[in-house]
Amino acid sequence: MDWPGTADRTKAIDFVNDLASKRWVSARSLLELSFQQELKPEDIQRKWTKLDRVTGGFKKIETAIVASQGGEQQLVLVTIEFGNLTDNLFVIFNDQGEIINVDFSADLV
Repeated sequence: MDWPGTADRTKAIDFVNDLASKRWVSARSLLELSFQQELKPEDIQRKWTKLDRVTGGFKKIETAIVASQGGEQQLVLVTIEFGNLTDNLFVIFNDQGEIINVDFSADLV
């Protein structure tokens, strides 16, 4: 049995792994098409690189949980351990399982 949100959780983890491995185009390919138009690979690189620098560097993904589901959107919180702190990356999916937004910690980036 597939638990609700399993595919989205997996996709959110894949997205963060692509970011941590500097695979900007691969990370962008996981985004919904109109969001891809809005967020170019260089934008993703700039946001992640700044987040990585400010937080002391990516260490590992701790967890990914479905924080909100149902309706038109689902929120997956990916908890990431960095060198200086642990923070959540908010990955928002539409009802088709496509990433429609990512919150890169506005306070940091």
